[in-house]
Amino acid sequence: AYLEIRSPLAPDMSGPLYADWTGRYPALGNATNHLDNPDGDGLNNLAEYALGGDPTDPADAGHWPGFRMLETGGSSWLEYVYVRRNDAAERGLDYSLELSTNLVSNAWTNASAEETGSAALDAEFDSVTNRVPADGSQAFIRLRVECR
Repeated sequence: AYLEIRSPLAPDMSGPLYADWTGRYPALGNATNHLDNPDGDGLNNLAEYALGGDPTDPADAGHWPGFRMLETGGSSWLEYVYVRRNDAAERGLDYSLELSTNLVSNAWTNASAEETGSAALDAEFDSVTNRVPADGSQAFIRLRVECR
């Protein structure tokens, strides 16, 4: 699984909900921009915000996506589960799954990923279940989170 976090905003722009979140972590100091990675764990602040991680603790990356293979009705599927903030729209966060047949072309599509359900995980996050046909061909999947 691969994760892509994108912010078309200037790195120092943030809304009040993002500012409230960064305020929970005084150790951030001035490293509160979306693209900052103060704990050096490979996830920028926006990724930690979207997945429920602690931007000051390299051991806490939040709720990391998971997957498994399953068969139903004679078909094989990849079941992919990720978390989404339950108020994502209000926060300007868009979560989506994308697929590619190779990593060289950087051509991604979300045409065959289907959300099959979601349920509350805790007070802030929902667990979102998706399925992707597993027809035996090579495919790569990534969770894409964008901030509007």
